[in-house]
Amino acid sequence: MKYLLSITLVCLPIILKSQSLDEFTYNWEASEQTKKERVSRDTLRLDSVLLALEAEEFYEFAYLDADNDGNLAFYNFTRDRIIILPSNNYSEYKELGNGRGRGPGEIELARDIKFNDSGSLWLVDLENINIQKWNSYGDLEKNFKPRKKHLRPYRIAVCEEFLYILSEQYLKDGLYHRLNFSGDVINSFKLIENKKKETERLWRNASYFRGDIQCDGEDLVHVGTYKNYIRKYSKNGELKFSKKIIGPDVNPEPLLYMSKRSRGRKENVKTLSGNVEIVGDKIFVSHSGKKRWYYHLDIYDNNGEYLESYYFKHPVQEFTTNGKYLYTIEYHKSDANHYIARYLLP
Repeated sequence: MKYLLSITLVCLPIILKSQSLDEFTYNWEASEQTKKERVSRDTLRLDSVLLALEAEEFYEFAYLDADNDGNLAFYNFTRDRIIILPSNNYSEYKELGNGRGRGPGEIELARDIKFNDSGSLWLVDLENINIQKWNSYGDLEKNFKPRKKHLRPYRIAVCEEFLYILSEQYLKDGLYHRLNFSGDVINSFKLIENKKKETERLWRNASYFRGDIQCDGEDLVHVGTYKNYIRKYSKNGELKFSKKIIGPDVNPEPLLYMSKRSRGRKENVKTLSGNVEIVGDKIFVSHSGKKRWYYHLDIYDNNGEYLESYYFKHPVQEFTTNGKYLYTIEYHKSDANHYIARYLLP
């Protein structure tokens, strides 16, 4: 989405001949990093604090994103609207949407928003099972359901000529789904095959593949929230690499407990990584290992090989970038409030 370069990749020798259940059991067969420990350079350099969220009565917010010009957007759950922050004056924000509901321009449960290169904004609504496109003037241009049964959009990546959707519900023909801009499915990939039905129910739970996705040219990059990996696929579903994220903290397997009456994540499961952004030939990933806050910005090359890390100045809920600056939603312990801040890219 932002300042993407088309890079010719050398496929690593971990391409899977068959995509089986063992990929989940063994961390999706992610290969080790060459560097075993973080190389921490410095704290990111603050440019400016742009907005105090609680001061504007924003109390529940997520999915911060930036376009090429530095306009920002996030979703506000207390108002059930998209908030647009124009780069010429971030305090003069505007709201998109008609509130919560199932009618035109209404949103029931937003799960991701992403800008495209022309400044239009795409949103996925999990409960309404639809995808919306808002133009740069704030008009709703498109509102459609993916034309595939049981596809529940959880994450979206906006490429130049198509969309990638990560479904909240695993489908029998794959985990990732490539759509055109009208909602038709071009292809699906990443199969999981297992004949033991009870075990299959466990491993197909969405907890195993939640995370953030981005386009790298026509490729798909996926960083796991609970699984310690960065993966890259071609648009045809070819696995280009699967690399472990730097850091010693790996979640135990299985992540879930399951009984006849209930199921859920185990108590000791950690959030390992957060957002992913592509800037030129680098992959930027936030890392935590502790609850929901992110403390490091980790940088990888275009083959998923770890390079170096920087500290966030404050605990970060989310980050994004437009290729020039890095933007955060961060928590300031001094006054227990959240702020949107802008930093120089390292």
